[in-house]
Amino acid sequence: MNKKNDALNRWKKKINHEHKFPDIGIWDYNFTKDEFYWSEKIYKIFGLNKKQVLTFNQVIDFIHPNNRDNYLITHNEALNKGKGYSINYRILRKDGKE
Repeated sequence: MNKKNDALNRWKKKINHEHKFPDIGIWDYNFTKDEFYWSEKIYKIFGLNKKQVLTFNQVIDFIHPNNRDNYLITHNEALNKGKGYSINYRILRKDGKE
């Protein structure tokens, strides 16, 4: 139960942080359920409906093909080391815009 509370507290902090900086989007990923939790701004950035809950593979499809391999390498290295990461990459929105 402690892990659930920790995750919930992290998400609440992120949401509170977003209200201070409304022009940035935040997200969290539940590895166990393979579900992304996005702020409203992230849905706008990706051009998606807020009711959609996406899996990792669905989100990967939005990463620009020229950036996808680097993203996956960085992501997998972080998983193997048990650490977070920060990376810049381009996305392709649902409407095809970069």
